[in-house]
Formats: sequence, C-alpha cells, structure tokens
Amino acid sequence: MRTRGGQTVNVAALPFLSHRYAVRAAEVLLHEFAEHTLDYARQVAAIVAVLTEGFTGDAVNVVMAHATLLGGRRGGGERDVQTSLGYELPASMFPPNAHYVALGHLHRCQEIPGPGPMFYSGSPLAVDFGEQDNDPSVLIVTAAPGVRAGARPVPVTSYLPAEQAAVVSALRPGQRTPAFTMGTSWRRTSWYMQLPRTSGVPWSGVVRLECSADLPLPGVTRLGDLTARLLPPLASAPHKDPRAPQNLVPIGGLERELRHRLGDQHVRYHALRAAAMPVR
Repeated sequence: MRTRGGQTVNVAALPFLSHRYAVRAAEVLLHEFAEHTLDYARQVAAIVAVLTEGFTGDAVNVVMAHATLLGGRRGGGERDVQTSLGYELPASMFPPNAHYVALGHLHRCQEIPGPGPMFYSGSPLAVDFGEQDNDPSVLIVTAAPGVRAGARPVPVTSYLPAEQAAVVSALRPGQRTPAFTMGTSWRRTSWYMQLPRTSGVPWSGVVRLECSADLPLPGVTRLGDLTARLLPPLASAPHKDPRAPQNLVPIGGLERELRHRLGDQHVRYHALRAAAMPVR
C-alpha cells in the first residue's frame, strides 16, 4: 500500500492461529506436550517467513500479529486457554527488517524485546474486572525506510475534566500540574509532568506520576517539585530509544543490562520448553 505522501508500506498480517490448524494430528498423537509447543512455534515462524518475504529496504515494513509472545504480561481479561505456555511464541521469529511489529492478544500495553520495535497496544477499554487498574492508551508510531521506528503511548483514560486537561496540553518541559486525588480500586495522589517533547503530537512527552494518598500535602508538593527537577534531564532521545522521552535513560540502561544477563533468547526459550515437558 502507499501513503498519501507516496511512501510504500508493506504490511504482513498474521491472524490468531489455533493449535489444531498449525499442528498436524500425527504430531499431536506422537509428540509430547513440549514438542507440540515447538511444532506450533515452528509452523507459525514458517508462516511469518512467507508473509514477510516481500519486505524491501526502500519501504516501511510492518507486521500485524495476533499472538502471545514469550515474556508478554497479561492485562487481566485474556482467555487462559489461548495465552498458556503452549501458545507462547518467540519474538525472534519476526524478521529484523520489520520496522514495527504491531501485536494484539494481550490486553496490557507493553514492549516485547526483539529484533526490532514490537509492542502490544493493549486494550483501550477494560473488558474484564481484572483490567480495572490498567492505564489504557493508544500508540503513536513513527517509521521511515532505514530508520528505527518509534512508538509513544498516548493515554485514552481521562482523569481530568476538559478545562483541567487543557492545563496539561499547555505545559512546557520541566513543568507539572497541581496534584490531584484519583481512585479506582485504591486512592492515590497524582500529577502530570512534561518531559522534553519529541514531536508535535498532543501530550507527547507527558508523564503521569503518583504517590500514596497517605502522604501529607506538603510532602506531595516537595515530591512533585523534585520530579520536575530530576526527571527531564533523564529523558531518553528518539535515536536511542523508540519509547523516548518517557522511557528514562536509567530504565533503558537497566533493561539492556537485564537482557544481557538473561543471555540468548533462543536458549531461554528452549530451556523453558524443556522444563515444561512432563516427567515420565
């Protein structure tokens, strides 16, 4: 497909694939449970390879996949039978020349570490009582040929009336709103703050911070002022982190260190499968 600006976009769409369609009857009868899971992963990976073989370097390459990826966190309203260990797939099955992988199935907004940027956008509306404490959002994705795509969450839940939300839109970097009390299943005190902007998208670089509702008002004021001084200089840059500026530099560094210490993703994947095999 082509955008209004004339840019070519290649889209590979992978719908949800049930086990019974991906794994043959003979494999189900003859293989152990862990082998069924590997059979499923291999079949889906082969389908992804076919779907993405037309990706080119002069276009924006996007994958849309309805699947459960290894390491993904549930949002609370998913069907257990279709998010179990048998349905988890490795992120490495997606090609590195995909600018962005748009994921669906898990209801929590999150990034999945992989060959390139890949995110679950999450459910914009709570579909289960277990999701009442999630912060629904949509993702604004920016991509161009030869450039790593960036994704920024924009909240869709409004905690403020329109006239107060306008205060948030007018914030300059390093400024914050007054604190306010909010409550779902528990009460807390919250405020919005503006990090350095990376685009002209409304609320770009806005973060919502919170603390216990038990903290006295003078303490909330001191904490809010402290975050306004300390956090903006720690904002990440788009050319280093696709979640800039909200994913702060120390957090990004910690994520990289943890991924390094966890080792090769393929080794972890196969170790988990082996551990899930029943003991005879």
